[in-house]
Amino acid sequence: MPLDSYQWLNEPQLHDLARSIVISKPKTDFWQRTHYGFRRDDGHIWGRSVQGNFRVRALLQWNYRDQYDQCGLMCRIDENNWVKLSVEHEEEGTNKLGSVVTNYGYSDWATQAISQKVTSLAYEIRMIDGDLFLGYQQPDQIAAEDFIPIRVAHLHADFTTAFVGVYGCSPVGNGVQFGFSHFAIQELAA
Repeated sequence: MPLDSYQWLNEPQLHDLARSIVISKPKTDFWQRTHYGFRRDDGHIWGRSVQGNFRVRALLQWNYRDQYDQCGLMCRIDENNWVKLSVEHEEEGTNKLGSVVTNYGYSDWATQAISQKVTSLAYEIRMIDGDLFLGYQQPDQIAAEDFIPIRVAHLHADFTTAFVGVYGCSPVGNGVQFGFSHFAIQELAA
């Protein structure tokens, strides 16, 4: 797809797409209601609209500083229905490799511990008839056909088009710097 078919949802404070480097705006996030009560839909996504089944992959590299800094992949129907896959920074202990699935305006969060020494991962989201398959690989394995699965989920909203791409946000900090490469969206047969 030509680059003019890609666009920002919520443009970040800085981006150099020629070098695939992004710095998010401070205090941005994607989350809806659950547990915390707040609604946030101001994180940043660089992507494009896709109809039907797809696979999106990218290699993300990050320089986390503040708690909850994150970057990864996102599939978004609207502010109430989406999924994101990323590593989220914790100030002490281990970071969280995980996903958030939001249906009808309520987010959930599923995680597993991952070392803070990890600063780059390859991610994949596949959507087949509304079912989502989320996985990751070590950076040198991005060409592998089978990503390590971490979640299977479903988006319940009726939709024909999803906005898919790389995302980042810094919920409590002053902005996170991240980069991406090997970014590819492939439409799949039914």
